[in-house]
Amino acid sequence: MIAMIVAVGKFPDTIVTMVLFTAGIILGITSILFMRLDNLRIFPEPKKDIRLVTTGPYRILRHPMYTSVLLFAASFIADSPSYFPYILWFILLCVLMGKIYIEERLLPQHLPEYADYKKRTWRLIPFIY
Repeated sequence: MIAMIVAVGKFPDTIVTMVLFTAGIILGITSILFMRLDNLRIFPEPKKDIRLVTTGPYRILRHPMYTSVLLFAASFIADSPSYFPYILWFILLCVLMGKIYIEERLLPQHLPEYADYKKRTWRLIPFIY
C-alpha cells in the first residue's frame, strides 16, 4: 500500500509535505532504534520473547512506527490533485487500525505491564488519539 501511494502520489515539494515527510522518516528511524530489530515484527501477533519498549517515542505513543508510516504516506498525498491517493491512504489507515486492534488485544496476554502502559500513552497521535 505504501509503495502504491508513493507511486501514484506526488513527491513532497512544499513546506507542509516536506515537514510530514521528514517527521515520518525521523519518527520511523527513532522508533526502530528504540524497538531494536530483534523485537520488531510485521505481523500483529506478538513474538514469544517480546519485551515492552517504553523509552524514546514509545514513552508517548504505543504505535509510533504506524504513525511514522501514516505521516510518510501523507506527505505524498497532501498536494495530490487526484482523490485516488487519498483513498489508498485511507485503506492504509484502516489496515493499520486493524493491526492495532489485534495487537492491543494480544499484547496484555504476553506482557502483564501492557495495561498500565496503555493508560499512560497515546495510540497514534499525542493528546488526540
